[in-house]
Amino acid sequence: MLLTRLIYQIFFKKKTGITIFEYLRNVRMQHCLYELKHSDDTIVSIALNNGFANIQIFNRVFKEVYQMTPKQYREKNKK
Repeated sequence: MLLTRLIYQIFFKKKTGITIFEYLRNVRMQHCLYELKHSDDTIVSIALNNGFANIQIFNRVFKEVYQMTPKQYREKNKK
């Protein structure tokens, strides 16, 4: 089972150029961007509903990817 998972991960990276974990992070972040822009849910709720273990991890990843905090993004892009 472990070998099968490892082979799948290697195959995925060769085909996409990114790891499964990077892909998952990107999908989660796209969902978060949409929710920050189009919902009134709290940032904590958005983070937890999209698979982040806690707000600290979400804030760190968000800032690494977008060079701003989720709050700054929401203020800049809220409709």
